[in-house]
Amino acid sequence: MSTAIPVPDNWRPLFSGWDEIRHGYHAGDKDRTVRDCADRLDATWPGSESDPVLFWTLGMLLLAPYVAFGSPGPGVEDRAVAVLRRVARGGEGTVCAHGWHPYELTWTRCWSAFPPSWTG
Repeated sequence: MSTAIPVPDNWRPLFSGWDEIRHGYHAGDKDRTVRDCADRLDATWPGSESDPVLFWTLGMLLLAPYVAFGSPGPGVEDRAVAVLRRVARGGEGTVCAHGWHPYELTWTRCWSAFPPSWTG
């Protein structure tokens, strides 16, 4: 069983944008960023071992404070909540293909699954 967390090739700018929104200084289109992350999570769920489901889930979690407490445009909150609800409920009975979940691991094992550049 591999515990490496797949990430898309262009993860750095995506992660930077999410972090900027989380800290309140993102100059780009926040709503488009949230919708894009939600759409990508929706498209990869329930995912295969090579799909970055956890990466997109992390993105949605980083964007959640903006969605909840910021001023998202029409439909943004509904889209984010719908995707996160589906993921949290396990895809309404769909079985995950990747075979492991971070909550099943010890903190050390989970942390070691992230790319070294994230934890370094």
